[in-house]
Amino acid sequence: IVVHPFNTLAVRMNLASMSSAAAETPSFLSFTSKILSTEGFGSLYAGLGAGCLRQVFYATSRYGLFETFRDFLAKYRETDFAQRFVLASTAGGCAALISCPVEVCLVRMS
Repeated sequence: IVVHPFNTLAVRMNLASMSSAAAETPSFLSFTSKILSTEGFGSLYAGLGAGCLRQVFYATSRYGLFETFRDFLAKYRETDFAQRFVLASTAGGCAALISCPVEVCLVRMS
Protein backbone atom coordinates (compact mmCIF):
# COMPACT_ATOMS: atom_id res chain seq x y z
CA ILE A 1 0.00 0.00 0.00
CA VAL A 2 2.89 2.37 0.74
CA VAL A 3 5.21 1.27 -2.07
CA HIS A 4 2.57 0.90 -4.81
CA PRO A 5 2.31 4.64 -5.67
CA PHE A 6 6.09 4.79 -6.18
CA ASN A 7 5.95 1.71 -8.40
CA THR A 8 3.11 3.27 -10.40
CA LEU A 9 5.07 6.49 -10.83
CA ALA A 10 8.21 4.60 -11.87
CA VAL A 11 6.31 2.60 -14.49
CA ARG A 12 4.58 5.71 -15.84
CA MET A 13 7.83 7.65 -15.90
CA ASN A 14 9.55 4.87 -17.85
CA LEU A 15 6.67 4.63 -20.31
CA ALA A 16 6.62 8.42 -20.74
CA SER A 17 10.35 8.56 -21.40
CA MET A 18 10.05 5.81 -24.00
CA SER A 19 7.13 7.41 -25.82
CA SER A 20 8.22 11.04 -25.82
CA ALA A 21 10.74 12.45 -28.22
CA ALA A 22 11.94 14.99 -25.67
CA ALA A 23 15.63 14.76 -24.93
CA GLU A 24 15.31 15.69 -21.28
CA THR A 25 13.34 13.57 -18.85
CA PRO A 26 11.56 15.46 -16.04
CA SER A 27 12.65 14.87 -12.46
CA PHE A 28 10.72 12.48 -10.27
CA LEU A 29 9.20 15.33 -8.25
CA SER A 30 8.10 17.35 -11.28
CA PHE A 31 6.65 14.22 -12.90
CA THR A 32 4.80 13.38 -9.67
CA SER A 33 3.34 16.87 -9.33
CA LYS A 34 2.20 16.79 -12.97
CA ILE A 35 0.43 13.45 -12.47
CA LEU A 36 -1.17 14.62 -9.21
CA SER A 37 -2.42 17.86 -10.76
CA THR A 38 -3.81 16.27 -13.93
CA GLU A 39 -5.10 12.91 -12.69
CA GLY A 40 -5.41 13.25 -8.91
CA PHE A 41 -4.12 11.26 -5.95
CA GLY A 42 -6.23 8.20 -6.74
CA SER A 43 -4.35 7.62 -9.99
CA LEU A 44 -1.30 6.59 -7.95
CA TYR A 45 -3.21 3.49 -6.88
CA ALA A 46 -4.16 2.41 -10.41
CA GLY A 47 -3.51 -1.29 -10.71
CA LEU A 48 -3.47 -1.96 -6.97
CA GLY A 49 -5.58 -5.07 -7.44
CA ALA A 50 -3.12 -6.47 -9.98
CA GLY A 51 -0.24 -5.61 -7.64
CA CYS A 52 -1.83 -7.53 -4.78
CA LEU A 53 -2.64 -10.43 -7.11
CA ARG A 54 0.98 -10.48 -8.30
CA GLN A 55 2.21 -10.68 -4.71
CA VAL A 56 -0.22 -13.53 -3.97
CA PHE A 57 0.90 -15.49 -7.01
CA TYR A 58 4.60 -14.83 -6.48
CA ALA A 59 4.78 -15.34 -2.72
CA THR A 60 2.65 -18.47 -2.56
CA SER A 61 4.23 -20.12 -5.57
CA ARG A 62 7.75 -19.29 -4.38
CA TYR A 63 7.13 -20.71 -0.92
CA GLY A 64 5.18 -23.72 -2.19
CA LEU A 65 7.79 -24.60 -4.79
CA PHE A 66 10.62 -24.26 -2.28
CA GLU A 67 8.84 -26.60 0.14
CA THR A 68 8.20 -29.10 -2.64
CA PHE A 69 11.77 -28.98 -3.96
CA ARG A 70 13.24 -29.23 -0.44
CA ASP A 71 11.05 -32.21 0.52
CA PHE A 72 11.89 -33.97 -2.74
CA LEU A 73 15.62 -33.52 -2.22
CA ALA A 74 15.37 -34.50 1.47
CA LYS A 75 14.18 -37.97 0.40
CA TYR A 76 17.61 -38.62 -1.09
CA ARG A 77 20.04 -36.66 1.09
CA GLU A 78 20.36 -34.25 3.95
CA THR A 79 20.28 -30.69 2.63
CA ASP A 80 22.83 -28.09 3.65
CA PHE A 81 22.73 -24.31 3.28
CA ALA A 82 24.16 -24.25 -0.25
CA GLN A 83 21.61 -26.76 -1.53
CA ARG A 84 18.74 -24.87 0.11
CA PHE A 85 20.08 -21.64 -1.43
CA VAL A 86 20.01 -23.24 -4.90
CA LEU A 87 16.52 -24.60 -4.25
CA ALA A 88 15.28 -21.18 -3.09
CA SER A 89 16.79 -19.51 -6.14
CA THR A 90 15.17 -22.05 -8.44
CA ALA A 91 11.83 -21.65 -6.68
CA GLY A 92 12.09 -17.86 -6.97
CA GLY A 93 12.84 -18.09 -10.68
CA CYS A 94 9.92 -20.44 -11.29
CA ALA A 95 7.64 -18.16 -9.25
CA ALA A 96 8.74 -15.18 -11.34
CA LEU A 97 7.75 -17.07 -14.49
CA ILE A 98 4.39 -17.97 -12.97
CA SER A 99 3.63 -14.39 -11.91
CA CYS A 100 4.86 -12.75 -15.14
CA PRO A 101 1.39 -12.51 -16.77
CA VAL A 102 0.08 -10.70 -13.70
CA GLU A 103 3.05 -8.30 -13.92
CA VAL A 104 2.05 -7.48 -17.49
CA CYS A 105 -1.48 -6.72 -16.26
CA LEU A 106 -0.06 -4.45 -13.58
CA VAL A 107 1.97 -2.44 -16.09
CA ARG A 108 -0.99 -2.13 -18.45
CA MET A 109 -3.30 -1.02 -15.62
CA SER A 110 -0.82 1.62 -14.47
